[in-house]
Amino acid sequence: MKYWFRKRRGLFSRDLGWGWIPISIEGWICTFVLLILIILSAYDSKLYDESKINVIRFLISLIILLVLFTALAVQKTRPEKKER
Repeated sequence: MKYWFRKRRGLFSRDLGWGWIPISIEGWICTFVLLILIILSAYDSKLYDESKINVIRFLISLIILLVLFTALAVQKTRPEKKER
């Protein structure tokens, strides 16, 4: 199985932060597609109108996109090496 991401090590390590880092071209493509989908969702929700329903629609679509991306990243993440 080809892994697309690796897990970050945490806040107080050289690898600052939490989440996943793309380690293959597929991981980078997924990350850029997520970014494009978030931008398109903001445009489609007409956030520039600043109505409450549009903001709620954008937040719901943002949550859905992030949950789907997280599920994909967890599935395609390289397992951590166990320290001795």
